[in-house]
Amino acid sequence: MYYKNLLNNTLNNKYIPSILSAILTYCAFPPINQWGLIFISLLPFLWGLKKIKSLKDHLLYFFYFGVLYMGCMHIWLLELRHYSSLLGIASLLLLYTLFLGLYYAISGALYYVSGRQIWLLPFCWIIGEWLRSKTIIGNPTGIIGYSQAYNPVILQWAGIIGLFGVSFIVIGLTVLLYKALTHQTSTCRKPLLTFVLALILVTSIGLWQLKHPLHPIAAHTISIIQGNHSQHTKLNRKQWPTIINDYIKLTESTLQKGHSQFIIWPETITPDFNTTNPTTVNKIHTLAQKYNTTIIFGSPIKSTENRPPHYFNSLAIMTPNGLSPDHYHKIRLMPFGEYWPGKKLLQTLNLGQLIPGSNYSPGSPDQLPLLIDNTRIGIGICLESLYPWFYQRMKNQNSQFMLVLANNAWFNASSGAEKHFQMSLFRAVENQSYFIQAANTGISAIISPKGIPIQKTTLNTQDTITGTVLSLTSKSIYNHIGDIIIYIGLLLIIIKIMRFIYLMQRYRHHVGSQTV
Repeated sequence: MYYKNLLNNTLNNKYIPSILSAILTYCAFPPINQWGLIFISLLPFLWGLKKIKSLKDHLLYFFYFGVLYMGCMHIWLLELRHYSSLLGIASLLLLYTLFLGLYYAISGALYYVSGRQIWLLPFCWIIGEWLRSKTIIGNPTGIIGYSQAYNPVILQWAGIIGLFGVSFIVIGLTVLLYKALTHQTSTCRKPLLTFVLALILVTSIGLWQLKHPLHPIAAHTISIIQGNHSQHTKLNRKQWPTIINDYIKLTESTLQKGHSQFIIWPETITPDFNTTNPTTVNKIHTLAQKYNTTIIFGSPIKSTENRPPHYFNSLAIMTPNGLSPDHYHKIRLMPFGEYWPGKKLLQTLNLGQLIPGSNYSPGSPDQLPLLIDNTRIGIGICLESLYPWFYQRMKNQNSQFMLVLANNAWFNASSGAEKHFQMSLFRAVENQSYFIQAANTGISAIISPKGIPIQKTTLNTQDTITGTVLSLTSKSIYNHIGDIIIYIGLLLIIIKIMRFIYLMQRYRHHVGSQTV
C-alpha cells in the first residue's frame, strides 16, 4: 500500500511536466542534437503551468526545470575530474546548477507578478536567460535559441533580433502551438490559423535572409592549424618544445601547398610565456619570414608594468618583420579556471583552486579590434564567443571578420566542444561576418555570415584547414538595435505589474469605502 501511494503521489506530482520538459529540451542540444524537439519540448511545461497557482509553486516549477536542465547541459564539467578530484568537480557542478536554476525561478516570478498571461511567457523566459548571461559567473549555455544553430532558416533571425530574439521566436511558436492544440472550441480555428501564419512569416523571412547577397570588399586566404594536444600533454613542461615543433611542422607543410595571408594557431599553444622565450620566438619568426605570412597564436603573457606582475591569457602576432607589439588580452575570464569567484568561500569549503592554472587578470574592456596586415579583425579568446554583445561591440568598431582562439582539450570527447561551436555559428550570423574558430583539439572551422560551416575539422584530430574569408563592412540589423527584444519585454512586464498594483489599490479603496 505504501509503494502504491508513493507511485500515485509521484504520478500526480504537479512538477512532473516541468521535469519532462527539461529532459526533452536537453535532447535538442549536443550530444543528442534533435533540434526539432525544441518546438514541442515545452508543451508539457505549458500544460502543467496552467495548474500552478501560488507564487511559491511558480518559483519551484521553473526552478526544477532549470536545475535539471542546467545540470544536464553542464554534465561535461565532470571531465575536469582528471585535473582535480571527482568530489571537488561534482560539488562544483551541483552548486553551480543550483545557482543557475535560480534564473529560471526569476522567470517564474516575473510570469506570476505580470498576471500569469501566457503571451508574456516568452518575454519572462528570455529575460531570465539574459540575466543568466550577464552575471559574472552565469553563462549562456543552454539558451533556447542556441538549439537552432543547425537550423539555417531560424538561425538567420539572429542577424535581425539576436540570440534572445531566436529564443523568443522558438518559445512563442511553442505557445501558439499549445494554444492551437488545447483550444476548447473545435469550430474556431483562430489559434491554429495564428500558429500557421506565424510559422509561415518566420520561415519566409529566414529564407529571404539566407538568400540575401553580401558585398565583400576584400578576400583573405587563411589557414587554421589544429595541433590536437591533450591537456595532460600541455601541462607537462617537458612536452612544450615538442608541441611548438608540431605547430611549426604542420604550418610549414600547409604553406608548402600554397601561400596563406594569415596562419592561425589556437589559444595557449603552451602554458609557457612564449613571446619572451627566445627559442620559440625565433622558430615562429623564421617561419613567418620564410613564407611571408602572419602567424596569430595564443599565449600567456606576463606584464611587469604592475607590482605584483599581472598574467594575461593573450593573443600574439608574429609578422615577417618580427613579433608585433600589439596584443589582445582576454577580457572575460573562465570562472574557477583563470580566476576564483568566491575565492574565500571555496577555500572555506576546502575546494581550493579546482582547475590547475594561473590567476589571470582580465584585459581592458576598451580593447579595439586588431589591425593585422591592413585588416581589422574582431578578436576573442575561448568563452568570449559565448556572449553576443562581445562580438557585436567588435563589429561596431569596424571589424572586417571575426576570430576566436579556443582550447577545448579540457573537455576531452564530451559535448562541450560542439556546444561552443554552435555558439560561434550564431556570432557569424549576428554580425554578418565570416567567423573563424581555431581550437587546439577542435572543433576548428571557417563559418560563413549565414552560419554555414564552409570547412570544419573533426574533434580530437590533428588537422589543418585552408580557405578564403571575405572582409565585410556592412552591418546586420542586430548590430544596430542590439537586444531590443529584452527591453521591450521588461517594459511590458513593468506596465503589467504597475497596472496590477493600480487595480489592487482601487479595489482596496472600493472595499474601504463600502465598509464605511
